[in-house]
Amino acid sequence: MKAIIFITAVMLSAGAAQTKQLPFISFQPTVTVKPVQQEFGYFRVHRMGSDASLNWSVMNPLNADFFTIERSYDGTNFEALCDIPCTGAATHKYRDNTVFPGYIYYRIKSFQHDGTMVTSPVEMLRIVKRG
Repeated sequence: MKAIIFITAVMLSAGAAQTKQLPFISFQPTVTVKPVQQEFGYFRVHRMGSDASLNWSVMNPLNADFFTIERSYDGTNFEALCDIPCTGAATHKYRDNTVFPGYIYYRIKSFQHDGTMVTSPVEMLRIVKRG
């Protein structure tokens, strides 16, 4: 929205009014729209047989484009397992049936429409043996 303001000055001199138009002043107000930061409502990982089941919710599902599921066996070096599109639902599920026994760490990255990314807390699961 642009607003143009004209200022007219009235000068009185010797009883006669004189009108002088000053140069116009133009300004454009700055409107800053703060993006809504995505938040994870919850993120849970549990064993389902010899697989890992991941369940999570997000507070602003309409702001998310997709989620990347990441897994680590040392809690530091994560590998991307897959991308899941966001359907607009608040809750999501993923089942990892390629997991090996041991301590497994998971996290989820939420990629937003505005180009930002939010990472969930890391959750750990222990699977004693496969099969």
